[in-house]
Amino acid sequence: MRAVLLAALVLASCAAAPAPVADDERALAGKVGFPESVLLEAKRHTAKPVSQLQGLDDDFESVAVQGLALSVPGDKALAALKSLRAALAPQGYLVFRSEAQFGHGPDTLAILKTQDQFDALRTMKTNGANFDIDTDRVVARLGAWHRQYGLDIYGAGLDFVEAHFVRQPPDMRAFAQEVYEFCPDVVDQGAGSVAALAHEMKRENMLYLWWD
Repeated sequence: MRAVLLAALVLASCAAAPAPVADDERALAGKVGFPESVLLEAKRHTAKPVSQLQGLDDDFESVAVQGLALSVPGDKALAALKSLRAALAPQGYLVFRSEAQFGHGPDTLAILKTQDQFDALRTMKTNGANFDIDTDRVVARLGAWHRQYGLDIYGAGLDFVEAHFVRQPPDMRAFAQEVYEFCPDVVDQGAGSVAALAHEMKRENMLYLWWD
């Protein structure tokens, strides 16, 4: 029994060890102003090369930003996100999911040097352009909900936002109506009704916005 436990501890230790760091990854960390310790933490969760995070400019053209990106299997992305946040948030870094493939491929986690979670939206230019909703409006609306209920934004891309509630809205049905008016696709192409959306958000303690 002791030998089995010892073997399990060894395996767990090996799984937690970071993958080897390549010279170009080390150079990249220096380029974006990140210490190697941040890179090593990222390498604990991916065997693929860590790359420079790609955001969008005001013309929605891809642009390299001062951040890192790592590819993580979708079924391990949330655990990796939580682990990276626990390790890096105290050092002033924001970790969020910038690409979600919903089981059709690896997700991408992003690391920025900021304590403002809304920088994730600004960096990725999150918007609902089909409804004439630009990034500033998304930030403003999420900011208002954050002041009311507290939101922990853990995902942001060009057309989506994922967040957990710190405090659930007391009237989830009324809140779901607000969400629907701001982001119709989450009902019309998702939950199917405002009542169903309210049920999902309450059950999952999660706000998800997506504009087609």
